[in-house]
Amino acid sequence: MSKKRSERGLSWILIAVLLAVLNPSIRQHRYAINNELKKEHPLAGLLGAGKVIGSLAAYENYLFFSTTTIKGQVITIGALGMVWVVMPEAGGPKV
Repeated sequence: MSKKRSERGLSWILIAVLLAVLNPSIRQHRYAINNELKKEHPLAGLLGAGKVIGSLAAYENYLFFSTTTIKGQVITIGALGMVWVVMPEAGGPKV
């Protein structure tokens, strides 16, 4: 019984370490914002609006996942090495 318990505990520790190591950086969040803006609005992307918006976004690191926000509104969510851009005006996440 205690062997199962220790294996389960070790599994949780490994999952936590994996999540922490693969938590996206602020650079990855900014890159995702810039790419999404270029796809949705090519002219604004050419003018560098994505880089400006990315630099205005506040990075929040929660160890196992991360977000960027602008004026309290979540713009991106990142975990497991991936970043999803959330478009508040569109009403949902965009992958």
